[in-house]
This record gives sequence, C-alpha cells and structure tokens, in this order.
Amino acid sequence: MTKLFQRSVIFTLTAAILFILVASVTAAPSAEQSSATVGVQILAVNDFHGNLEPPAGSSGRIGTINAGGVEYLARTSTTLRATNPNTLVVSAGDMIGASPLIRPSSTTSRPSKPST
Repeated sequence: MTKLFQRSVIFTLTAAILFILVASVTAAPSAEQSSATVGVQILAVNDFHGNLEPPAGSSGRIGTINAGGVEYLARTSTTLRATNPNTLVVSAGDMIGASPLIRPSSTTSRPSKPST
C-alpha cells in the first residue's frame, strides 16, 4: 500500500467516525428517550505497534500482573466494556508499525535461504 492510499483510508475512516459521533451527539432525543445523563466510558489505546506478544522482563508487567500483547489488551478491554454498555474504544494511532507483528524468539529457527 502506498503512503498516499494509507493516508486516504485513515482520513476517510476518521471522517466517518467523527460524523457518526457528531450525529449521535446532536440527534434530538425521541419521546421514548429519557433526558437523564448517560455515563460514557472511553477506552483509548496508543502506540500498540503490532506487539502481539507481551514484552519480556519487567517492561511486560504492571505491578505483579503480566501485561502487554494482544491477549492482555483483548481480555482487559472486554472486561472493561462489560462494565458499561456505553463504551467507546478508540485508537490514537501507531497500532501497526515501527516493529514487526511477531519477533522470532531466540529458540525459533529461521528458514534458510533456498539453494540455487
């Protein structure tokens, strides 16, 4: 994908999300809706960088809890979303990039180059 195409996709998605948010906020409530305040929970993720696996060592912990990686992110966001039906999950960027999706561990053998 070219950078121009990527930027076009990101711009289009961002514009669509903003349109939906503005439309939902400015929509007039129907007679069936209450005028009571609604609590909204916003879960934001930044700089995930495609780290599917948690980091090794102390940087992969929050206190005594193993954290990081896609499994932790999915489990935690699912748990938090269950606490409020009005939850919005957003990303501010760098979800993929700046690092490979999976780094080979020291025990993983890399395929050798094909012989010619």
